[in-house]
Amino acid sequence: MDFYAAHEDSNGRTEYIKSIINDDYTEVMIHGEHRVGYKTHQNVLHLCEGSYAARTSQSYYDWGVIAGHFGSMILLNEFLDEPTAFPLMQQQITLIEQAEDEKSSAFSIPQEAIDTVLRQGSGVQDGKYRIYLHYQQNASAKENADFLKNEYGIGGRAPVLTGTDIHEWHDGKGITLTSGKIMGPDAKIVLPWSKVQKRLGELIAADRYLSNKEKEYLPVYEQQMEERRQQLAEQAYAREILNREPTPSEKPEPPSRENAHYAFSLGDTVYLGADEYEIFSFEGGKVLLRDVSFPLFSKELARADFDRVQIGRASCRERV
Repeated sequence: MDFYAAHEDSNGRTEYIKSIINDDYTEVMIHGEHRVGYKTHQNVLHLCEGSYAARTSQSYYDWGVIAGHFGSMILLNEFLDEPTAFPLMQQQITLIEQAEDEKSSAFSIPQEAIDTVLRQGSGVQDGKYRIYLHYQQNASAKENADFLKNEYGIGGRAPVLTGTDIHEWHDGKGITLTSGKIMGPDAKIVLPWSKVQKRLGELIAADRYLSNKEKEYLPVYEQQMEERRQQLAEQAYAREILNREPTPSEKPEPPSRENAHYAFSLGDTVYLGADEYEIFSFEGGKVLLRDVSFPLFSKELARADFDRVQIGRASCRERV
């Protein structure tokens, strides 16, 4: 129990349990008549009923599960055996009368067990970090409750504590803990979001919410979230620029016809009237054109005249 109190890391607890259990095959008698035994292996613990050579049933459990069983027993005050104190006759009558008067199906679960359920987080990836960082904003109780309701959503875990019949369900009303069958539980406790947000705030203030390993990773998570926020902001700004209609002052003016410049290269096809020509050369401010239909014939124009003809053709095409 002392080791579990000082070490919350599941891996550390698992290694500790492996180290304290006898390696040899071991048998014990329960109530003087029920023989059970166990044998350790590298990755599992082998449990069986009856003698090892003539066992009637057997099971193999992962060491992490075994460590979880120990943790659940400690939380539920079931780890240490205590002698049963049988009540006197009058005490028995009083207990029966109280049970009849209450007629309640509520069951008792230690606060430490409830805290362990809350410290598991929302069950959504990185949910614990989002919850922890939200509480750093000093929001109101209602804001905290609304945040938790949205963060948890709808879902559950069965069982919520390893080796028990305690299950958890969360929805718009809060967190519900049940004991017994999932579809028809024997008893249940409902923790409304108003109470959940209050207890989570107390756990965070007492530095009991995040494990040591989670505390080490928290700065990495914050950096990742900051980079993600910057990326989303840049994407949103780019979309805004692309979708924004330019104002009249921002619309570019078309170039003046007088200053228009048309770039041509040797081999380009141009037209003079209806005749098709190929640019053969540019020499001394003159353009030499070769008739495509009659390659032996050519035409020579001053570059200024050639440019004027091409600008005029472009103007006609636009009007059409």
